[in-house]
Amino acid sequence: MTVIRYRPFFDIDTELRTLQGEMNRLFGAINPLDDASFVPRAELSETQEHFQIRFELPGMSKEDLNVEVTPDSVRISGHRQEVTPADEALNHRSEFRYGAFERVIGLPAEVKHNETKATYENGILALTLPKRVAEDNAVHKVTF
Repeated sequence: MTVIRYRPFFDIDTELRTLQGEMNRLFGAINPLDDASFVPRAELSETQEHFQIRFELPGMSKEDLNVEVTPDSVRISGHRQEVTPADEALNHRSEFRYGAFERVIGLPAEVKHNETKATYENGILALTLPKRVAEDNAVHKVTF
């Protein structure tokens, strides 16, 4: 017979915190976008004529970026260079992330990928992707 300890004043708050910590540890172990890697944050917006994607890339130059657009996705990759402090500077803590990165964002609809416009200003890369217009008559009737 198993003995179960009776706890009339069950501390649900402590138990939930313990469970949350275990879940965070579990998902942190399998999350490819954890704190150890640099992945630029993105913002996708849409109008009637186009999609706009903005990427947050502070401290990077245009030369370190590679952007590829297909009719249904955008791929950005690059390398963030580590800045070496001067010899006399003591670096106690750094939360910056360096190294190679890659991000692919799927688009909700097809775009005219060869007409993409891009601007890069103050660490923000903005892409404007014109939507591909669907044909009015998707079905063509053959007459003879």
